[in-house]
Amino acid sequence: RFAAQAAQAAPHAYETIVHNSYYAMFHAARAALLAVDGSASTNHGRVVETFKRTVRRRRLAGGRDHAVALEAAFELRMKADYGSDDLTEAGRQLRDQVAPFLEFCRKLVDAA
Repeated sequence: RFAAQAAQAAPHAYETIVHNSYYAMFHAARAALLAVDGSASTNHGRVVETFKRTVRRRRLAGGRDHAVALEAAFELRMKADYGSDDLTEAGRQLRDQVAPFLEFCRKLVDAA
């Protein structure tokens, strides 16, 4: 539902786009970690770090790029929450990364 909300948000609604894109990725990463490792933190920073370690340790094709995307989404969400910069373009770029990230996580869950 977060991915759908991000996709439907107006281009200038960067906070909505950033938040919903990030949360779609965060929950997908948690699902993948639960499937692959059997556990997943609810702490955002830990999920990002554990996801990076997991894809590196398992040498998953494309995993590094997806781990970088998740970390960038986390940082962008923090900027949207606490900064005042116009993140419209960054939000658009992040929104474009959501579907491939979700597909990557879906494959991890299905393979587990």
